[in-house]
Amino acid sequence: NSGGTVIKSDETEVGEQWWAVVTPFSSSAMGDAVSSDTITIFETCCQLRGDVAEPKDGSVLVDDLVWLVDYIFKGGTAPSCLEEGDCAVPLDGIILVNDIVWLVDYLFKSGAAPPPCW
Repeated sequence: NSGGTVIKSDETEVGEQWWAVVTPFSSSAMGDAVSSDTITIFETCCQLRGDVAEPKDGSVLVDDLVWLVDYIFKGGTAPSCLEEGDCAVPLDGIILVNDIVWLVDYLFKSGAAPPPCW
């Protein structure tokens, strides 16, 4: 994030998370260096990557894997939060077969857990 600091806000509504990215910068347009901060706010629905099956249960289980297989290969229902279905590193913002492979590895081969939501 180019030197910024990510700060999670505690003031969230149910099902929403607000984050601030604070990036220090300086400007010398007036001849003197002036320090300031830039704050970018964005919203994410992501609570736990891999937890895609409804109803949400706060954990990554085989039902989540089945949900993604059904979505990708059978045209099933999309996860309510697409970001949670993007499980494989590097995160690419798209739910693909590599996300299913990541969950299989995690659930059945003691592989790495999906990365945290931002």
